[in-house]
Amino acid sequence: MPTAATSRRRARREPSEEPVAEGRQEEDEETQPRRSTKKKLSAKVKMDTDNEDEDEKEQITGRIDVRNFKDQPLDVDNGRKLGGLAADWASMAKTLNTSGFSIFKELGPSIAEVADGEESGKTLVDLDITMRDLIDLENEMLCYEKSLEDLQQLVLQGEEIDNVMERYDEQLALNVDAYKKKTSRYKYGKHKEYADFKQRIFEVQKPGQAMPPINDFIPREDGDDSDDDDEIEVGGMTQDYKCPLTLTILVNPLTAKACHHSFSAVAIREYLKAGPKTCPAAGCNQHISIKDLEEDKDLERRAKAAARREARREEDSDDEEVVE
Repeated sequence: MPTAATSRRRARREPSEEPVAEGRQEEDEETQPRRSTKKKLSAKVKMDTDNEDEDEKEQITGRIDVRNFKDQPLDVDNGRKLGGLAADWASMAKTLNTSGFSIFKELGPSIAEVADGEESGKTLVDLDITMRDLIDLENEMLCYEKSLEDLQQLVLQGEEIDNVMERYDEQLALNVDAYKKKTSRYKYGKHKEYADFKQRIFEVQKPGQAMPPINDFIPREDGDDSDDDDEIEVGGMTQDYKCPLTLTILVNPLTAKACHHSFSAVAIREYLKAGPKTCPAAGCNQHISIKDLEEDKDLERRAKAAARREARREEDSDDEEVVE
């Protein structure tokens, strides 16, 4: 009996093991295709991704072989872009002219007012040198502008330019060199802002006197015409800060656009309240009206500085009389 029972138990276990093995085998058979398919899908996804990367690269490069890409001639559209770059340089030069120089034109007379001794004189000399450096920087910007404009004109005329950077560098070097070869009188003596800068300092140092021609402040160099052959220069410049109507220092000055004469605001408005009239400045026959007048803040600052200097001179004169 025990033996038979044991046999029955073994007989029952043996059939139960076979289905398990078959189940695992079926599972393996089902898993193998899935794994194989997964590998194929992964490979396909990677291939598609690589293709997308290549497509993206082609889109970025415009389907151009960058490694073997050669310079191409500029077309008309690129020529217009050169014009835009030139305009940017012109804009920067203009900003420097309108903003940068005004700082020095205000600083110069302020230093001249308190100038006393060798140190102050040296400060004015250094300021003059800096003003000239600023003019050089302005002209360098204009050289960039001109070089780009020259290239633009060649492109618009149909010339093929496939070495644009080389041509630009060459043209820029020529323009810069041409400016550097000019004499100091040509570079600075003909510069309106520099002449104004010198004028403002001179009127502080020597009030009431007319400033001589600007070239008197700039020594002649090789390449300049001789003094005898120079064109007639405007000399005897002097700035009068008195209103032609009130004969006193300008207050809130208004300047006529047509003739550039300036007047105290209250006085000129009263003069023109009945309508247009001849300019009241001596020797001027220009007809002006209220609408022709405009504010001049720069002149207002200069007039106030002139009023301070005049008051200071009067105080110094009174002190001298008291001492005597």
